[in-house]
Amino acid sequence: MRGAQREYFSPVDTLAEAGVVHDWITFDPKVVPQFHIIRSATHDGTRAFTMETVRSALAPLVNRTAYYRSEPPPEDAQIRYVVGWARLTTAFGRVWLPCSTDHKYPGQRERIRIPVRVILDAPPPIAPLTDHRSSDG
Repeated sequence: MRGAQREYFSPVDTLAEAGVVHDWITFDPKVVPQFHIIRSATHDGTRAFTMETVRSALAPLVNRTAYYRSEPPPEDAQIRYVVGWARLTTAFGRVWLPCSTDHKYPGQRERIRIPVRVILDAPPPIAPLTDHRSSDG
């Protein structure tokens, strides 16, 4: 691979531009992450493949399925995320494409990395059950 380029962007802004409701995801450029979401792809340079790689990295945040492996959240917890700058690194050169087994093609290898901190909110308390029967019979 010859040249490489890095792009930084806010995942929150990317979701907003796509019209995705995401009030449980906030952006902090100085976040101290618990983990990183990393996805990669090798392709011919078509922008649609780049967008698919970005989408696959953002999907666990939107679906609220991302969490630090050693600390799975309780089932009833409300999950919120604080994310930092997403870094998309693209290296250009000759790559193995999924359609080829015998030789490399001109293309690019991409990796996206999103720093994530998980915040677990306690579920709302359940009101105690009360007996609504009247005592007068």
